[in-house]
Order: sequence, then structure tokens, then C-alpha cells
Amino acid sequence: MNHYIIKEISNAKYTYPVSALIPNQEFAKLASNEQIERAAKALEANGIHTLTAENGEEAEKMVFDLLPEGAEVFTATSQTLETLGIKDVVDKSGRYEALRPKMFAMDRETQGREIRKLVPPPNISLAAYMP
Repeated sequence: MNHYIIKEISNAKYTYPVSALIPNQEFAKLASNEQIERAAKALEANGIHTLTAENGEEAEKMVFDLLPEGAEVFTATSQTLETLGIKDVVDKSGRYEALRPKMFAMDRETQGREIRKLVPPPNISLAAYMP
């Protein structure tokens, strides 16, 4: 007998076999320096500027050294940005024009067009990966 999980999101039902919910242990391993360098080079080759930091403090300093006060900033969903506290500073400090909270405060049904106009492209979009 197969077991399934049914998840309902916005009136749409998604059915997943339970086996699909078993974590892939490959993602539990830290990335090697070579993997990080390869990923950074691939991103750069596609026009995405990358910075790598040795630790969270260095990463936080890099981010806030680069962000001018008053800049429009969209923070991508990122556990790293949350863990480092960067998301909260961007969203709540008042030093930046944080687009994500504005977007989520809008009604998708009645303000969908305004949401699409608001988000792309901000002055700065932050995303992070912590191996």
C-alpha cells in the first residue's frame, strides 16, 4: 500500500508520495571550496555578481557595506538571510525601501498588476546560500 500526503495551497491540491518527502542526504553535506568557486564562476558568467564570505559576520558586513541607505531592496526567500538577521534589518529598520513586505501586504486578487509592477526590477535583489 502506498501512502500519500495531500497538501492544499490556494484551492489547488497537490499529492505527493510519502517517499518524495524523505530528505536527500546529499544536501546535508557542506559544499567544498571547489563547488563554491564553480558556482560563483557560473553565476558571474551569467551576469550575476557574487561575493563569498568566510563567515556570517563577514557576509553581513559585505551586504550592509554595499547597500546604500534608501535603496529599493527585494530579499529572496533565504534561510541564510534570516539566520544572519539581514532580512529583518532590510525589512524593518527603515533604512531601505523593502519591497517584499510591501508585496505581501497587497491583495493578490485585486492588486496583482501593482504587485507585478512593484517587484521587478528593484535596485538590489539579495539572495544567499550558506553551505
